Amino acid sequence: DTVSVRGEVTEDTYDWFAQDRDGNVWYMGEDSKEYEDGQVTSTEGSWEAGVDGALPGIVMQAHPTAGQAYRQEYYPGQAEDMAEVTDVGTTKQIGLGEYRDVVVIKEWNPLEPDVVEQKYYAPGLGMIAEETVAGGDDRAELTETVDDHTWKGKVLMKLGPVSLSFAGTVAMTERDDDAHRAVLSAKGMEQK
Repeated sequence: DTVSVRGEVTEDTYDWFAQDRDGNVWYMGEDSKEYEDGQVTSTEGSWEAGVDGALPGIVMQAHPTAGQAYRQEYYPGQAEDMAEVTDVGTTKQIGLGEYRDVVVIKEWNPLEPDVVEQKYYAPGLGMIAEETVAGGDDRAELTETVDDHTWKGKVLMKLGPVSLSFAGTVAMTERDDDAHRAVLSAKGMEQK
């Protein structure tokens, strides 16, 4: 994903995922770059499974059951996201309507122990909503399915007394089912 401010790229991240034969989706690492005036100023947050003690993690279980806990990523001191399936087969109401058979996953990071997020995944769509349940008031929600390859959403953030609202679009720009490969492009803009 790429973050731009007034047309200038400020962050560019490339994530690596893989799916095993059982259907689990693994997070294999990310190449993250922060930019200032067109120059890379930081690669903090980058990691690759198998390099410097980093290990892959699972981002989605093939057959989630309530109570399953697992690592989503592991690079000591840098990337230590954890997750637990808290509910399976529930219903979630968002602006687009009601979704059934939803999987709910709680996520946290020992490096930021006061922050806990909860994400909701619907069959055939993926994540439909996200909320910070401890350590913040951030929320994100799917707002439109444009077509089979394009989705729109909104993000509401609170930074102290300041509230921010963003709207964005995610599009699948490449898909190769034989190679189990897809490329997504995301763009967003602050809403005033």
